[in-house]
Amino acid sequence: MHTGGAAIARGGAPSLPPPRETTMTTPASGAASAREMSGAAVLVVGATGRTGRLIVGRLRERHVSVRALVRDGAKGEEVLPSEVQRFVADVRRVETLMAPMAGVGTVVIATSGSAERHNDAETVDYHGTRNLIEQAAAADVEFVVFISTIYASRPEHYQDVEPTSLGWKARAEEVIRRSGIPYCIVRSGWLTDGAGGEPLSVSQGDTAEGRISRADLADVCTRVLLVPDARGKTFEVVAAAAGQASSLASALAALTPDSTRQRTRARRGRSRGRQAQRSSRHA
Repeated sequence: MHTGGAAIARGGAPSLPPPRETTMTTPASGAASAREMSGAAVLVVGATGRTGRLIVGRLRERHVSVRALVRDGAKGEEVLPSEVQRFVADVRRVETLMAPMAGVGTVVIATSGSAERHNDAETVDYHGTRNLIEQAAAADVEFVVFISTIYASRPEHYQDVEPTSLGWKARAEEVIRRSGIPYCIVRSGWLTDGAGGEPLSVSQGDTAEGRISRADLADVCTRVLLVPDARGKTFEVVAAAAGQASSLASALAALTPDSTRQRTRARRGRSRGRQAQRSSRHA
């Protein structure tokens, strides 16, 4: 059961965010949003996946210049619009990533490992992300959106089909945080293929539990490009129960940047260390 967090209104409808009684609206795919997102291209990595292709679609709705990084060129032709520029590359081979990154402003990483040999979580989710970030830094990419998962930082609490996959997502998150590239890490709930349009709940601390449709996740990953307050933050997003809701922008603004959270954890760690030393002296 999910606890805490801020609920998000869907579809741009006004809503009342607790605790302040002000009306907020969700950015829509209108002309203003399109102008804000115009400019350098957005590269979607994993663009032929079920989530990746939806992200491509959402970006095109906003008239954004989209590039698709695909491993299988034939599948790319089959599932992606012909207007989308496709690059056949492989995150496992860093030398293939230079051309897709050239001139890109934002990279959305929607890849995921599997149980197949040479496609496992360590190879794809961790080493593949390292390769992407290496090339993104070399290409002066301005922003990275990384799709992670709930339980990423506590895989021991969930019996995954691939027991180590969640942990490798967490290690990939750290690669991104340490890269120096502005980023947003979206830890999605368990993915479904529903139509979307549900209220969503955003939280931090990796204690969330729940599901989210790929359609809603694609919408969130597109909308964070419009929200300056999303940068430097990691958050979980799952479908929310009915009730009061805020816009995504206001929900993200209320979150704590990762740098602040890391400093707080470090201070707590030092405090616990001093307490342990005092206890040992008086034992």
